[in-house]
This record gives sequence, structure tokens and C-alpha cells, in this order.
Amino acid sequence: MRGRLFIVAGVAAALALPASAAAHTGIKSRSPAPGATVSKSSITYVKVNFEGRISDATLVVKRSGTKVSRGDGSLANRSRQVRARLTSKRSGRYSATVRWLSSDGHVLSKSWSFRIR
Repeated sequence: MRGRLFIVAGVAAALALPASAAAHTGIKSRSPAPGATVSKSSITYVKVNFEGRISDATLVVKRSGTKVSRGDGSLANRSRQVRARLTSKRSGRYSATVRWLSSDGHVLSKSWSFRIR
């Protein structure tokens, strides 16, 4: 009986937390979008916009396994965006991976691909 009481109390305490305290800062949008095909002339940066402020992030873009972005990305837009400048815009398939420190302290990551023609 005592064990059940602790479980019920724990669940009640977790439900009492504000939703924002348990939520991760998610991705709002990516440019280019996953699966998109863009022209060489229309792209200079790969960008990730977040739903809220983030503490730190890296964004790396690769083509055929070789890094084609300068540095590890930089924060912009009042820490709501990370962007990476491309050093190559040859036609082909690119992969991008973003890792960020969410406002709740968790490190999250997401990868996607796009094409340049």
C-alpha cells in the first residue's frame, strides 16, 4: 500500500509541473527543408530556426561525407537560430546535422538531407 502511495504522489507531482518545465526547445523550421531541392544561386547558408532561445548549437553540412560548411555554425536571431555558411555548392545530395542545448538542459539532435542543383 505504501509503495502505491509513493507512485501516486510521484505521478501527481509530475503532472503538477508546468508544461514548459518538461518541454524541450524544438525546431520551428529548417532551410533548406528536408528533401528540398534548391538552386546553387539561392543558397549561401543552411539555417535552423528554433521555437525558443537555445544556449548553444552546432550545425554541420556534408556532401559525400566531406564537411562543406564553415566552422560549426553560429547563433543568430537572438539565440533562436543557428546557421552555417556553405563552402561548396556543387550539385548533389547534402546532409545536415544540428545539435543543440535545449532550455531544459538536454542535448538534442536532428539530421536531414537536401539537394543542390
